[in-house]
Amino acid sequence: MEKKIQISSGGLKNKKTYAAHAMGNWGPEQENSDHLQHPLTLSEDGLWLTCDGSFLEDHEEYKIVVPVKDGLEAKRIYGERRVQGKHVNTRFDFDTDHNTFWLLAQSHPVVRPGEWNQNNIYV
Repeated sequence: MEKKIQISSGGLKNKKTYAAHAMGNWGPEQENSDHLQHPLTLSEDGLWLTCDGSFLEDHEEYKIVVPVKDGLEAKRIYGERRVQGKHVNTRFDFDTDHNTFWLLAQSHPVVRPGEWNQNNIYV
């Protein structure tokens, strides 16, 4: 099965985005996280942000983390993605302590949809 992580670029074309995963100690809230080693890149057609995903273990949970200026920027991105029909699930996940907006990818199933700890899972 393809391990490629894929997320719509809607609202994110000029933002750095990273894949944060359980085995890599998630995102910036953990000092030893490896999320910066897994950036997503814009596809040639500009429609998708992708990452290899070969770092994922079977059944490992992951999520996309987007550093933002503040909650207003996160809400703008969220609103734009919702209007475009690109936001996976409806939950708005924003970490005020680290100014990070968390997203789900279209490429893999979601576990615990709508809950505070919803994540994608590689299966």
